[in-house]
Amino acid sequence: MTKPTNAIGAAFAMVIAGLAASGSAQHALDGLHGIYFHQGGEACDIQIREAVEEVVSEMGRLQRGIARHKLLDKNHTYESFQILIDGDSLTMRVNHRDYELELGAAPVEATGIEGGTVLTQATVRGRTLIQTFRTSQGLRRHRVHFGTDGTAFLEVSIESERLPKPVHYRLPYAHH
Repeated sequence: MTKPTNAIGAAFAMVIAGLAASGSAQHALDGLHGIYFHQGGEACDIQIREAVEEVVSEMGRLQRGIARHKLLDKNHTYESFQILIDGDSLTMRVNHRDYELELGAAPVEATGIEGGTVLTQATVRGRTLIQTFRTSQGLRRHRVHFGTDGTAFLEVSIESERLPKPVHYRLPYAHH
């Protein structure tokens, strides 16, 4: 089941802000307007659970339960996201939530899942948007790869001093 959070919506919004800040936003967004729907079904929820389990299995018993709960609570598949552009205004819609930005504006702070401040940075490399979130808990990185065939893949990486190794998973989307 999909479950929206502020972090994912903010992620996509910050990725687009990074496009604008990189100076290549308009070119990079050409042909990418529209709605992207999740294509992985329950298999992606299973993939996330397996990625979390792979990491927490290397932790002590007490830490494992806490880490598993926190990671699974903050990592979900999302039904869709949409890119809307009107001049220099961009709206990123994630599961019926809008995040509005002005193209060319500097990156802004986002509100994290738990209500705290998340420091973000975004860059563009070809057809890949790279978004990072830093908190006192660690680093979360989103890489959104836009294919020429209308597909998009969201690769998520989570790093923390409290984890024995990073959590990695990949979610497929298709442009409609």
